[in-house]
Amino acid sequence: MNDLIIQTPNIQLDSYLKVQLNSSTIAAIATSQIQEAIISTKEKITPIPNMPNCVLGLVNQRNRIYWVVDLAQLLQITTIKSETREYNLIFVRDSDVILGLAVTAIQEVTKFAIEQIQSPLNIVSSGIVPYLKGIITEEQNNLLVLDVSAIINSPQLHET
Repeated sequence: MNDLIIQTPNIQLDSYLKVQLNSSTIAAIATSQIQEAIISTKEKITPIPNMPNCVLGLVNQRNRIYWVVDLAQLLQITTIKSETREYNLIFVRDSDVILGLAVTAIQEVTKFAIEQIQSPLNIVSSGIVPYLKGIITEEQNNLLVLDVSAIINSPQLHET
């Protein structure tokens, strides 16, 4: 008698860093696009006048200067509180451009298949959609899968 062999397709799982944008919104960033994640004091970020509201300023990290953006504010959701003394910063890269993203909290690394990503249309506000690859439904919550290239190339960051 021949044994029945069930073959399952090789599903590629990609790694993502889960970050909290506010008390109710969690997002995922592909780890392949993350250069570094740190905690920085508010004093280390130099505000620059006449910039969009979502731009917190410049930070010197490893002898390089990077722009830092309040990711929640860029996505037009509840923002980081102004009385914050420390920022969780994630430095993301797309090609040769690096941008610091300030988030409420850095959670854990998770893995999921690209096939699990669903369309965000009619699920999240239309203002966020251009910055997403899609969403993943986890334990009845929506996890926003961010598009780093769209964030770096946001018209809001290039309006000055």
